[in-house]
Amino acid sequence: MQKALNFAEQQGASLVCYLQDDTQMVRPLAAEDEQYLAGLFAENEGIGFIHPCFLRGRNRARDERHMYYDEHVGVYYRQGARRSAGTHFSALLIMQPTRLLARGWSFLESEPRNDEQAARLFGPMPYLHVPFAMWLPEVPAYRGKRKTLALKIAERQRNSGYFPFRILDAAETKVLAARSHVRPPFAEDVLECIDGDPPGPWAYHPMQGSRWLQKLCSVENALRRWLRF
Repeated sequence: MQKALNFAEQQGASLVCYLQDDTQMVRPLAAEDEQYLAGLFAENEGIGFIHPCFLRGRNRARDERHMYYDEHVGVYYRQGARRSAGTHFSALLIMQPTRLLARGWSFLESEPRNDEQAARLFGPMPYLHVPFAMWLPEVPAYRGKRKTLALKIAERQRNSGYFPFRILDAAETKVLAARSHVRPPFAEDVLECIDGDPPGPWAYHPMQGSRWLQKLCSVENALRRWLRF
């Protein structure tokens, strides 16, 4: 991320968006979007990062309590939730390279540490009223060289796979933009997968919501470390 930041600054990029391999853009971006984002930064010196994604439906109860809409800025902020990241920083972000480097920003090795740094240098991170990206639901997990038995079971149970989103057209984007700000942008309320939606609320890791499989996975990983295989 730091190399990308340095490269973008060298190239004179005014705006940069970081996404990941398990995310997708869900609507086209127009010149008006770029102008709007540039205006958010220009009019709000405290902004370091802007979040480009929808909210996750499985966190609906929590986010409906802790997300509030700022009518003066036209964005949502997260407040009051005890989270290691997501209040001031997220690995999925929109930024201005010159602003970050001018404040002495340097990416650290984890989201929690970056969130702490962002809290020192900037104000809270805005969430867009009309987001344009989202994590793909029910993706397989490939962290590490081996999958544990628990992870394999979880992937079969959840039917993990590739569920790309249908791209929102101009009319659907207009409806999204025109909705009441009382309704935060939850993915399941707006997005549809091309080949049919997985059961909701969507999960973003196969073992999400299954404590016994998470414990089984931890035991297997501990045994592997102990037996060194």
